[in-house]
Amino acid sequence: MARLTKQADGRYHTTVVVGHDARGKAIRKPIAGRTLKEIDDKREEVLRHYALGGKARAEVLFGEYAAEWYYAITPTIAEKTADGYKGMLNACLIPIFGNRQMRALTPPIIQQEFNNLANQKYSKSYLAKCRTILNRIFKRAVAEGILPVNPLSVVTMPKTKSKPKVVRRAFTPEETTRILRVGSTHPEGLLLLVLYYTGMRPEEVRGLQAEHIDLKRGVIHVRQAITYVSNRTAEDRSLKTPQSRRDIPIPQVLVRALRKRPVFGDNFLFGALKDPSKPISRTSFHKLWTRLMVQTDTPYITPYWFRHNFTSMMVDRGIQPHELMRVTGHASTNILIKVYYHPTEAGIEAANQKVLSAWE
Repeated sequence: MARLTKQADGRYHTTVVVGHDARGKAIRKPIAGRTLKEIDDKREEVLRHYALGGKARAEVLFGEYAAEWYYAITPTIAEKTADGYKGMLNACLIPIFGNRQMRALTPPIIQQEFNNLANQKYSKSYLAKCRTILNRIFKRAVAEGILPVNPLSVVTMPKTKSKPKVVRRAFTPEETTRILRVGSTHPEGLLLLVLYYTGMRPEEVRGLQAEHIDLKRGVIHVRQAITYVSNRTAEDRSLKTPQSRRDIPIPQVLVRALRKRPVFGDNFLFGALKDPSKPISRTSFHKLWTRLMVQTDTPYITPYWFRHNFTSMMVDRGIQPHELMRVTGHASTNILIKVYYHPTEAGIEAANQKVLSAWE
């Protein structure tokens, strides 16, 4: 125990060493009391709290234990996953359970809190994420002997009213006309043209640098992706899957548009405004997209809609799924067809004509 001091309020103050960090620096916890006996009792309580396991550790608050769990698993999981866990802990779980002891989190209490979240119209997927994180925390607590059983084992997920999903689809002819017009005339419209004519993932488009664009051959080389974690750019630029590394042939209309906006050296095609050699930030990309959608009068469209539209157009024009997946970077035709293909108006009309011609 550190030096004991008496403050103006008459209480004694000191600190207790409860462990050491990775650099060997002592981790100290402050304690205070009116009498020396109270100081000794609190000292024993703190040491028991941090140094012992099992039943004594069951007195730890959920917020403290959740933080321990988070920092223990962070090196073992992807950066994006860790960021998602952190956001869920700070936004939901710690505000609800943080000031309660681990042993006080009984099934009825947890059930009531989940019911409250459902009544507040949180989505089914949101509640499922909460449960997943809680389950991992409680499993570790059981393994360490802090809890006898996992209280989530008898908690039932409440029913929720699912919000109507915005279904992605192929563009209508009117939407296509507006998108291509803005893409060709707006100073920042090149982004729309690249997405429209390549079907690339948005993160792959953000990763395009000068070396990835071969205008002589009319090919774009997909070699990296720029993703975001929270409000910052992730350091990892790896592609989503091995199949994502590919070469995409591009039509002359896109070649001409790219020649009007050449990039050199290490610059990104859509880089930071002040320094194009750095990726565009999440905030800047969001603002850019908002400006373009205002011009096209399609505020409901997200960058990924272009990938759905590209897949649908190519399939309806006769390209076989097993051929198309090499261009889109899909790992299987199953995902390509079930998720990304939506019959276009032209495709439906062409199919109808084929049916009619079969009777002639």
